[in-house]
Amino acid sequence: MQSVSTIRRRIQSIDFIPFISYHIQMTELYYDFKTYLKKTFGCKVYKVVVDAGFSCPNRDGFLSTGGCIYCNEKGSSLGRANIPIDQQVLDGIKFIKKWYNAKKIMVYFQAFSNTYAPAQELEKIYNQALCHEDIVSIAIGTRPDCIDEEKLKIINKLTEKYEVWIEYGLQSCHDKTLELINRKHTFKQFAQAVELTKKFPKIKICSHIILGLPGETKQDMIETVKKLAELKIDAIKFHALYIEKNTIIADMYKQKNFLLLSMPDYVDILIKCLEILPKNIVIQRISGDCKKEDLIAPDWAAKKSDVVNLLKQEMEKRGSFQGIKAEQTE
Repeated sequence: MQSVSTIRRRIQSIDFIPFISYHIQMTELYYDFKTYLKKTFGCKVYKVVVDAGFSCPNRDGFLSTGGCIYCNEKGSSLGRANIPIDQQVLDGIKFIKKWYNAKKIMVYFQAFSNTYAPAQELEKIYNQALCHEDIVSIAIGTRPDCIDEEKLKIINKLTEKYEVWIEYGLQSCHDKTLELINRKHTFKQFAQAVELTKKFPKIKICSHIILGLPGETKQDMIETVKKLAELKIDAIKFHALYIEKNTIIADMYKQKNFLLLSMPDYVDILIKCLEILPKNIVIQRISGDCKKEDLIAPDWAAKKSDVVNLLKQEMEKRGSFQGIKAEQTE
């Protein structure tokens, strides 16, 4: 099979524009978020991450304490929850406009579970964040057991002026794994949250999954992606399992209870996952972001650009692209 790069070179020598456009579309390696945003808004969109001071029900004692075993006490928190939301947003916009000449902005509620509060309180918080004319989108990260119809109605109101994403943490479709990592919800609850959200079709749905969780085989990981494809969500964020300091899983790792994926193994599994995903599903993230000073292992988890480069090289070498085997999931 010819590599994607070979096909592209041949396409570039052809003068028939419709033919070129078709084949460029068909030979893209994967549908990344940058491409989606540019297609949707006509330019690059920059994220401003805010910390609204939320917690999680598996952290505050409602379901459990300690949180997910891979999550440290900061839980993606920026440590800015004491600063008013609108000020966080305006500070972020000022910075990226100065250094990147940003034209359009997405506000991202990332830390912990950002629907874990009464609906009226959520409405106030979200509206406070949408405080600048250049904001075009809002993304809300949360758990599938922290959503209900009342909250979705509040979130749906935002779609009148903004593109709205809800990001549900899943990590795995296997309940045994979810129990091990202390998620304190099931795959059924996740699927129910997705179906409930689909009652509001303007709200876009993204899911987070982790490849390399303890006890999972390659087939287990691929099965999670198959389930997401069947649910017809709009986007996925992939993460490789990495071990951070001050986490429960760090203690498990020190006891040598499991092995971490190598970068080549991660890329191999990732390609197999991309191949079975329909081409319209946006790949918002290929690998997670971790601070080098917090990282225990693997070392490559802090080298995101290396992961992306290896992925592209290996996909071209294999003649692979997103959706090449998607019909097998239909």
